[in-house]
Amino acid sequence: MVQSVSAPEETILDESTTVTIHVRNDGSTAVTRTLAIDVGQETYEREVTLEPDEEARIEIDHAFASTGSQEVAVEGHSQSVTVLAPDALVLPETLPERAPPGATLLVPVTTPTGEVVTDAIVAIDGEETTTGADGMARVELPETDGEYELSATKAGRDRMSQEIQVVEGQERLLGAELEVTPRTGTPQTTPELTVTLVNHWTADRTQDVSVVSPTGEQTRTVTLAPGESRTMQRTLGEEGSDQQIPSGEYEIAVTADGEPIATKTYEVLNGDIDFEEISEGPSTSPERPWARSSRTRLATYSCCSRRWSLSQG
Repeated sequence: MVQSVSAPEETILDESTTVTIHVRNDGSTAVTRTLAIDVGQETYEREVTLEPDEEARIEIDHAFASTGSQEVAVEGHSQSVTVLAPDALVLPETLPERAPPGATLLVPVTTPTGEVVTDAIVAIDGEETTTGADGMARVELPETDGEYELSATKAGRDRMSQEIQVVEGQERLLGAELEVTPRTGTPQTTPELTVTLVNHWTADRTQDVSVVSPTGEQTRTVTLAPGESRTMQRTLGEEGSDQQIPSGEYEIAVTADGEPIATKTYEVLNGDIDFEEISEGPSTSPERPWARSSRTRLATYSCCSRRWSLSQG
């Protein structure tokens, strides 16, 4: 019955987070089943009745009560969720994974709620610098090729780090974050892609940015100033058109000058009907508007942000 489970990769302590379970009846008769859904340390029970070939989407709103790695699981399907304290240090997902030796990288440090963090220490290969009033640190990368840890620390807060590879001849690529909403659908679903591009370098960057999806590829030439970000949106397919996506699992990618800078998977389930939504909140957690994941917020940091749609000519 259960096809998949999905939840944000990151969320904030005590904030309401939506967990989605996709179910389908592949049998020839109607079926009623009670699902036990484990969310962190709490178990929710939901009764589901489906007709033959019917599918549904169950949504549960849950507020995690402790930080760290938590698991969402139901009938052999699971996903990990990282729960962060509201004042935790966060580095943006848009930071490049590869960079040339000796380059200067603009590194913003924020909290999961998007507040800039001043006087945080950002370090790489033994060299340290401090974030200014804007929460930004200018980091000089090592001169020698290799894999390095980039870290952010501040007294009283957990240390945050991520890896960066220094490679001779590597182009200074734009950073990107890709969101696909929803992450699972049917052939009738028209998911929305949101791409946030950020220039983490100290000079203007002009690159050909492509979004590669099951319905084709679209490319735009993008120029961003240092620290600038830009958001692009695209809707895949069109309900009732021949662009509907067949069942299967697909990789959606964002590339800059032909190199991948962000990827996400999108799953299309069998069936020819839209999901029926069954939304029930938690019995023990207060209702709160859920804030987007911390990494999503980080990508919005810039000196001058603009919005741009891929669907425009």
